[in-house]
Amino acid sequence: MMNRPRTTAWIMVSMLGLLNLLPGCSPLPTLPGPSQSPTLLTLRAPEQLPEWQSTHPLTFMLEHSTAAATLQSPAILYRRQGSALYRYAFHQWAAPPADLIDQVLQVAIARISHSSTAHSGTATITVIRPEQGLLATRSLQLTLFRLEQIFLTNNSSVVELELLAQWIDRTQGRVLSERRFAYRVPASEANAEGAAIAASNALRQWINDLIAWLSSNE
Repeated sequence: MMNRPRTTAWIMVSMLGLLNLLPGCSPLPTLPGPSQSPTLLTLRAPEQLPEWQSTHPLTFMLEHSTAAATLQSPAILYRRQGSALYRYAFHQWAAPPADLIDQVLQVAIARISHSSTAHSGTATITVIRPEQGLLATRSLQLTLFRLEQIFLTNNSSVVELELLAQWIDRTQGRVLSERRFAYRVPASEANAEGAAIAASNALRQWINDLIAWLSSNE
C-alpha cells in the first residue's frame, strides 16, 4: 500500500512519454519560465515606396489606430485552418501591432514627402499627430481587424492583414471616404520570424494601395 503513489506516478509519466511518441500526438506546450523574456519582433517600413501622385499638397492628422480586442496586446497570433487563435509563447511584437503600423506609416510618409520635396522643391504630403496640438482639416483613422499567421495543411503558412481606413473631414466631423484593405501573404518560414517578415511584406502592399487611395481623395 505504501508504494502505490510512487507506482501511479510512474505509470502516468510512462503514459505521457508514449503519447509523445504516437503519430499525431505532440508534447504538452511549454510556457516560458519566470526569468525568460520573449524575443521581440517588429514591423518594418518598405525600402521601395510609391510616389505622391496628386498635384496638390496634403496635410492631415494621423489619428492613433484602433484595433480589435484580440490585437490590443503585443501577442503574435496564429491559428490552424478553422481552429481557435493561439499566441506564441517565446515571441511577441515590440508593441501592440496597431502602434507598430502607426510608426511604419509615419516613417513611410515622411520618406515619401522627402522624396517629393527633392524632386519638386515643395513638401507635398505632411502628417501631424494628435499630441502635436496642431490643426488639420482632414484626418486618417485606421482600424486593425486582423493580423495573424495561418498554418496550412502542408505545414506552410500565410499572414492575413485586414484594416479599415477612414478619411474624415474634421471641420464637419463626417467620413468622406472609407476603404477596407485585406491581404494574404505567404510566409517564408512557418514560425514567428516568418510571420513578422510576411506581415512587413503585407504592409508594403498596403502602403502602396493607401497612398494611391489618399491621392485619389484629394
